[in-house]
Amino acid sequence: MKKQKSSYYEGSLFLVPLRDHGFVRGLVCRADGKGVVFGHFFGPRIDTTVAPLLDEDLCPSNILLSGCFGELGLTKGDWPVVGELSGFDRQHWPLPLFVREVAGQIYARELSDSLEILSDRRVSLEELPVSTCRDSVMGYGFVEIRLTKLLAEPPTSK
Repeated sequence: MKKQKSSYYEGSLFLVPLRDHGFVRGLVCRADGKGVVFGHFFGPRIDTTVAPLLDEDLCPSNILLSGCFGELGLTKGDWPVVGELSGFDRQHWPLPLFVREVAGQIYARELSDSLEILSDRRVSLEELPVSTCRDSVMGYGFVEIRLTKLLAEPPTSK
């Protein structure tokens, strides 16, 4: 089966449908060209695909989730690409340190801009910077469920 041509690139803005209602905006920050993307997902929830995608809303304080994820939602069109972040620059959107725990030990992985491993080492909690991500690749269904849970509306009391 022939691989589809990518409909996204660094700086692409896209929408992720939530499982209950509405959408969350996403930003492609890196892609390895083999199906893995690193990006950020931003709140607040928007209720329509025609809502304005204001660049000023896409800032670190509005990030709900960051990480590596599979491109399937983008390539299938389930996550429509709706534009691009004006003036996107990798330097303004650096990759975090990727962290995982194995048998009670913490490991930190540094990735290149092409998402290749630069270093992988054991670290202590004290060594970890504030900006870290879980070292895994999320499936697009997982991302949709996780974002829906993060934006779940609290029950109203009657």
